[in-house]
Amino acid sequence: MTGSVRITKKATQRMNQEGLTDVFLNILTSKAASITSYLGYVSYIFLNLQQILAFNNNNNTAETRLHLYQGVQRAREEMVNILVNRGRKYNKYRRRKTK
Repeated sequence: MTGSVRITKKATQRMNQEGLTDVFLNILTSKAASITSYLGYVSYIFLNLQQILAFNNNNNTAETRLHLYQGVQRAREEMVNILVNRGRKYNKYRRRKTK
């Protein structure tokens, strides 16, 4: 999982409540050089597909992804602002004058 620590923590707690931690932690890597290990990955995914999809198709998934996207956009805007205008953090006048 990637993104915010808070959102990752909520997802981990939900996995623990639903008893899916072993399903997600035992997934083999898909980046395999041998065909047998890749087939093991594919068969494991197909065996646990219903549980994985049920966890990921929660109603909060779209909202969570939106919040993560908004955070990424905010971070990008702040980086551009720092490069162009020295940013709100480094400019005392802009720090006081926020809308």
